[in-house]
Amino acid sequence: MSDLFSNEGTILHCLSLLARPVYHWRRWFPGMSRQQKQRCVQLRQRIRKAFQDYSRHVLTPPRTEVCLDDYAISNYVHGTAEPEAVKSMEQHLETCDWCLLRTWAIQKRNVRLYHQITHAGSDLESPIWASEVPGAGKFVKGVVGFLLIVAIFFLLFFIQKYKAQRGITESGQPIFREEPPASLEIPAAVWEKREAYLHFKWQPVPEAQFYRITIWDAETGKVIVEKQLRESRLAVQVTPHFSPDGQYVWKVEAIAYQRVLRSYPSMSFTLGEN
Repeated sequence: MSDLFSNEGTILHCLSLLARPVYHWRRWFPGMSRQQKQRCVQLRQRIRKAFQDYSRHVLTPPRTEVCLDDYAISNYVHGTAEPEAVKSMEQHLETCDWCLLRTWAIQKRNVRLYHQITHAGSDLESPIWASEVPGAGKFVKGVVGFLLIVAIFFLLFFIQKYKAQRGITESGQPIFREEPPASLEIPAAVWEKREAYLHFKWQPVPEAQFYRITIWDAETGKVIVEKQLRESRLAVQVTPHFSPDGQYVWKVEAIAYQRVLRSYPSMSFTLGEN
C-alpha cells in the first residue's frame, strides 16, 4: 500500500486520499501544497458529479474504445504499470469521467480492504486454527482435555491399588485387615543351666518373622538381656549377668509384620531351681 501514496500531486495520490473517510484525507492536507489541495478538491467534485450522472444514466462522455480496461486500471492503482503507461493513463483520466469513476471505485475498494486487514488483525484466529472448520479447534481442545482427565484418574486409581496390594498406607504403616489366627500361640518354653550358660528354648512359630526375648531382674526391674533373633533358642553366659541368689523373669514374643502375634506369659526363675 505504500505505492498508493507515492508521487504526491498525481491523480493516483489524490484518489488514494479521496478513497479514505473524510476525517482521514483532511488530516493529510497539512503536508500538501496549495496546488495539490486544489487538485484533490477538483477531483473530488468531478467524481461526485460523475457518480451522480452515472446514477441518472446521463454520464458524458460515455465509455469509448479508448477507455481503460479493468486490467490496466488495476496495474495503475497497484503501481505495477510502466512509467510511460502511467503518464498516458493520467492524461486520459484528465478528460474521461468514466475511467476516473472506475479508477476511483477500484482504489476505494483497495483502501477499504487494506483498512479492514490492518484494523482487524486482533480478531483473526490463529493461522493453525483458521484453516480448520469453524469450531473444530474448540472441539479438539475439549477432547484432549477430557482424555487428560481420564488418564489422571486411572493413574491415581492404579497407584492406590498398588499401595493396597503392597499393604502400605499413606503413613507407611502396614495394613492389617484381620486378626491373626488364634492358633498362633507360643508353646511351652523351657530353660536350663549347662555349665556356664543358661539355655532358653521354645517351640518355633511358623508365621513369626523373629522372636524377642527379654530377661530382667524381678526385684529391681532392670533389663539384663533383650535380644531379637530368628532362632527359637538363646544361650546367655551366667557370669557376670546372673547371681546364684537372684530372682529373674523372662518372656518370649513372636513378632510378624511389625506387631506381636502372641506373647507367652512371663516366667520367673532362679539359678538354684536348676
